[in-house]
Order: sequence, then C-alpha cells, then structure tokens
Amino acid sequence: MGIGFWRPSARTYRVRLSGDGDQVSAEQPHKSIAGGVPRPNESLAVLFVTPEFVFDGRPVGGLGSYVERASAGLAAMGHRPIVLVASDRHRTTLRQGVRVIEVDIGSAPLPLGVRLLDGTRFGTAARLWNCSALLARRVESLWKETPIDVVHYASYRAVGLHRLASLPSLAGISSISHLWTEMTAERARRSMRWVNHLEALALRRMDKLIGPSAAINAVAERWLGRSVETVETPFVPFSGVERPETAMRLTEGRPYLLFFGAIGRVKGADRLAVVARMLLERDPDALFVMAGRPIPGEGQEILAQIAAALGDNAERFRNAGALDRADLNPLIAGARSVVLPSRVDNLPNACIEAMAAGRVVVATRGASFEQLVEDGVSGILANQDPRDLAEKCLVAWSLDTGAAAELADRARRRASELAPERVLPRLVRAYRETIEQFETRR
Repeated sequence: MGIGFWRPSARTYRVRLSGDGDQVSAEQPHKSIAGGVPRPNESLAVLFVTPEFVFDGRPVGGLGSYVERASAGLAAMGHRPIVLVASDRHRTTLRQGVRVIEVDIGSAPLPLGVRLLDGTRFGTAARLWNCSALLARRVESLWKETPIDVVHYASYRAVGLHRLASLPSLAGISSISHLWTEMTAERARRSMRWVNHLEALALRRMDKLIGPSAAINAVAERWLGRSVETVETPFVPFSGVERPETAMRLTEGRPYLLFFGAIGRVKGADRLAVVARMLLERDPDALFVMAGRPIPGEGQEILAQIAAALGDNAERFRNAGALDRADLNPLIAGARSVVLPSRVDNLPNACIEAMAAGRVVVATRGASFEQLVEDGVSGILANQDPRDLAEKCLVAWSLDTGAAAELADRARRRASELAPERVLPRLVRAYRETIEQFETRR
C-alpha cells in the first residue's frame, strides 16, 4: 500500500502517502522568533491544527469554538496565532486578527492505500491518516514561509499523527474517543477502534498534553500512560447582533426548559423524553425546547421518540434545529432553566454559555460538569438516571425568584473565571514549557 511508519528515535518523521514517492518530512532545525527559545516577554507564533473551526456563524462543535476563542484571545494579547483547518476548500481569511488557512482535504485525490481500505472497517482510520499527512505537508510549507514557535494540535481525528519532529508540539484533548465510542452502535464501534488507536498514537507523540476537564484528563492519563495538564477553556461572550425573533416565534412568550447541543446518545438526548413528559404534565403552560444538530443515525429517532412519549402534550415540544449564535443566544437567555444530560463531556461550552447567561443549569454527574457546577450553589447536579434528572429539573423549575437569582448570580461568577485574560496566560505558559522541554531534549 505504500504507507510507511516512522522511527520513534528519529528527529525526522517520514510518512509515505502512496507508491509514487510522495512523503512528508521535517529535517530543519526548530526556528523560533529569536533563533532559540523565545524569551519570557516575547510574543509567540502559535500554529493551531484542527479538523474544525467556526465559519460565518455556522453551527459547529465545541472544538471549533475553542480554537476560535483561544486564537482570537491570543491575538488580542499580542501573540501571532495562525489556524490551519481541514476543509473542503482552499482559502485564507483574516478573522479577529487571526490568519485562518483552510486546506482542501475533501477533494484531494486519495492515495492508493487509502482507496483500497475505503469502505472497509479500516476506511475511516485510513482517511484520517491521509488527512493528517496532508495537513502535515501544509505545516511544513507554512514553516518555510513564517516562523513557528509551537504547534497546538487538536486530539480529535488524530490531526497530529504526522507532527513535524523539529517543531515543539502539544495537543489539546478535546475528547477521548473510546469513551464516546462506547455510546455508539456495535458496527460503528468496530470501525472506530482503529480511529481510537490513531488518536492515542498521535497523543503519545506530543511533547506536552493539555485539556480543559480534570475528569477527562484523568481518564486520558490512564489511557495514555502520561500526564495531562488541566488548562480550562476561555469563554468569550457573543459580540455580534442577536436575532431574538427566532426565540419569540418558537416560544410565544411562554416559559420553557431548554436543551441545546448535539442531539445524540453521548449528550444524553435520549433521556429527555422522561424529562419532557414529567415537566409538561406538571405545568400546563410550560414548553420543552431543543436546539441542535441531530447526530446521523440516532438524532432523528431520538426526536421522534420524545414526541411520541409526550402524547397529547407533543404540541408543546419545540424543535428549533441547529441555530447559529445570533439566534441561539436569545433562546438561551430566555430559558427558565437549561438541562444538559450528557453521559460524558469535556467541560462543555453549552454549560459555560448557559451559566454566563445566568440560567439555572441542571447537569449530570460524572460528565465533567462538577468542575463548573457546584450542586445547589451555582446550579443543580443530577444522577445519570433519567428519572432523577427529571426530578432535579422539576426542582429547578419550582425555584422561587430569589433562589433562582442567587444560583444565576453564582453561575455568572463561575463563568467569569473563564475570561480570556484569566485563562489564556496559563495556556501561554503551557506553550513556553513545551518549547523549553523540546529544546532541552534536543
């Protein structure tokens, strides 16, 4: 198939993509802005390599939102971030002072080895291997054009698998795939095992690992056999023009319980039938509203199950679909409370956004929400059992105005601790530590 492997002891990683001799290599010395380790007060040239980003306000996962916020925050601090993102087009744009380079992965010809594996249980992993190699080739060409002090890879989809050995590199853990894989169908689990292996391999090749959730980081440490530092996610409130019309049309001024996020088993959306039924039976004026993208193969079925479980109350179930930030923010701000029933999560943006909006959040234990929500103080925590979740939602729904306001105020204060000026200096220190460790080992 013409796919080769690297030698771990080598400073040059070579990955053969096809039988025609194409390969990615890195043999240059590390070029920093000062020709060595950047001095403590010098700005850093940081290259983010990611499979997703926020474009034109389109709905995107938490990783894309994180890269957008972190890169913009770093630029505001005087650093020089660049974002390299896998895409379906070649395009370079400037967003909030950040150069964003899209690399067309979708239309690139597939190497023979990948074509042979396509359609098999190894097909997804082979495509990710190829995607990582194409991104590595672009990293190398970009490095020849501009200094790069450190590369910040996403863990998701193994984009750092072909990291250049001559550049300091760290990875941010945005998910632990084998945890998410356990929630999927058996057929998907078989194909995802190889993806899990590639992601683990990519993470083990990094100079340093960071992640926002202490709970997920602990799982990663056991999985990978190396330490992961907790660096929380920066939160930047939406600064665009909001469109409240969508929320007004959906809710008609009635009180509502809101779920927003990907609609699938990992996010616990299949548990919401019990929650919605108990709430709507208790309060004849209440609505249950969901906003988010249905996960292929399960999301639409979950929505149908919720509607069926509500019976005569189904007309008070509103599915908003995937909304951009201008439409979603007013919907969050108007909710009486927000339910987030994830089975597993990674310091989710949805929780931070709801807390920043001063909403009473009901979230599940054991899914990393404990790092954000102190039960009975800045929100309400429920067990993973759907009935307990529903009962805690009813508790939140029944709070008097004063108690709800106190919870909301403390939730806002917790979200304010994630302001970029408080979080990003820790990220910058992680970058400098990565560079220093890299130079020490050279």
